[in-house]
Amino acid sequence: MIARRELVSTAGVMLASANFSRSRSSSSSDCGVLLEWSTVHSNAAQVLQWNTTSGPDWCCAADGVSCALDSEGVARVQSLDLAGCGWAGSIPGSFRSLNNLQSMDMSQNQVTHLAPGSLPPSLLYLSLARTTLRGPAAGLFEELTQLQSLDLGANAFSGDLGFVQQMHSLQTLTVAENFFFGDMEPLRNLTALSWLVLRQNALEGGLQPLANLLALEHLDVASNNMTGSLQPLQALQRLVKFRGYFNNFRGGLTPLRHAVNMTELSVFDNQMEGSLEPVRDMTQMRNLYLSSNRFTGKLNALAALTQLRFLTM
Repeated sequence: MIARRELVSTAGVMLASANFSRSRSSSSSDCGVLLEWSTVHSNAAQVLQWNTTSGPDWCCAADGVSCALDSEGVARVQSLDLAGCGWAGSIPGSFRSLNNLQSMDMSQNQVTHLAPGSLPPSLLYLSLARTTLRGPAAGLFEELTQLQSLDLGANAFSGDLGFVQQMHSLQTLTVAENFFFGDMEPLRNLTALSWLVLRQNALEGGLQPLANLLALEHLDVASNNMTGSLQPLQALQRLVKFRGYFNNFRGGLTPLRHAVNMTELSVFDNQMEGSLEPVRDMTQMRNLYLSSNRFTGKLNALAALTQLRFLTM
């Protein structure tokens, strides 16, 4: 996955609080947005114990906040990492004015409300995982077309995946453990994806929309209502992990035979069949879960899998 700090550091030079005196203007407007949020829209002022009296640029020295100079020499908030801080409240529309914000991690907090248009389109990294957010995702994220990483896992979002359709720069997408439904057609042109986790939703249809996502290394579609064969994955030679358990996949493992660097293959509880010959050259395999299918033939195809730790048949 993409590290948050990598995304921030590539966008500009991070500055220590002592450097802000050299900027031609101040980030007081950005700090004002955070001050209002922490006192009006959430309990963050109490939980985070920010020192808001240290000057107009107080937020640039606050825990979880990083700033950088923009093209005009103005110190602007560039990163918010408030994961697991224990704050509760809403993300207000005023956050949209943080138009230099590139990384925001609000995961593992109690976010009570996210209004449409609240998030700045400048975001490259966004995590709202495990925040108790619920309801349709449509209308909340479509403007974030520069996103490279999006994590909405373990919430109660619903609707189809159309809200990510124009996010052509996405490299990692996690929407596991929600209530998304429909097929994966909106993902068809997201060719930069290397990490895709759709586990435990109500998605339907086949894998065909993923056929051209040649950069995929980690693919998890487990615990959905997927059907068809693994044939659309035949060109995904970079796959390292594939989790497709608890679906209705049919056919054999032959489409995966060129993914020779695979370390985990988990397709238990499907309707698959055929021999195990296609895994013969996957010598890096550590976890192989094949139970509750209809595979047949000899086990000598597994002889070269010397790094195998777990095997279920």
